[in-house]
Amino acid sequence: MKKVIRDSLIKIDYWYGIQDHLKSIGCETYVSKVPAFGTIDERARGLNDYLDHLFPNQGKKEVNLIAHSMGGLDARYLISKLKNENFQVKSLTTVSTPHRGSEVADFVIDHMNFPVLVSKAVPQLTTYYMEKFNQDVQNDPKVAYFSYGAQFKPHWYNVFHYPHNIIRRRILRSGGTHWENDGLVSVESSKWGEYLGTLDGVDHLDLINWTNRLRSFFDSVVNKQEQFDALHFYSHIVNDLYKRGF
Repeated sequence: MKKVIRDSLIKIDYWYGIQDHLKSIGCETYVSKVPAFGTIDERARGLNDYLDHLFPNQGKKEVNLIAHSMGGLDARYLISKLKNENFQVKSLTTVSTPHRGSEVADFVIDHMNFPVLVSKAVPQLTTYYMEKFNQDVQNDPKVAYFSYGAQFKPHWYNVFHYPHNIIRRRILRSGGTHWENDGLVSVESSKWGEYLGTLDGVDHLDLINWTNRLRSFFDSVVNKQEQFDALHFYSHIVNDLYKRGF
């Protein structure tokens, strides 16, 4: 059983401690590197090359992809558009992926006076770009798609306090009512394939075990909130995949 967790943004320990934890419980896990600020196509091709080189001359290896944030869009594009020489994707589980775009990306594009300074990825994360993306990038009927979302109510000291409010205001202004989000991606945007649930009290970086230590201190001591356990969450994902026969 191969479980492939992929890196979606940067070349440091993006999945902080998660790969080591999954290996410690017997799960063979790989983390790929993709262009940090590339387009979805560029990043998907980087992931495809990584997987092809990972399993040479072994026939079609069956793999399960787990992706956070934009990584889920890369994985969907790979499955739909790219030829896989040495592997076959059996399932894709996305965690807080902006399948319908992010209002934060809309805000950046609307207010950026110097577009050259914007990463090539940002325009592809807008709500209007994702409408076209979803029409063009169709699900593969041979692949199982699962997803999770997250939401929290930020305190003033949280790094996502301002973007959280951007999402809420823009959704309400457009006539929507479901504005719950993790600071970058709304719960509604996170839903793709079989939706497996919303993680409460969890922000976008908590999901990859990057919990801000100062915020954790305030939440646990001052606000008495139970802390999200990212390692347990990803253990749950792989155990659930195993029970489903993947």
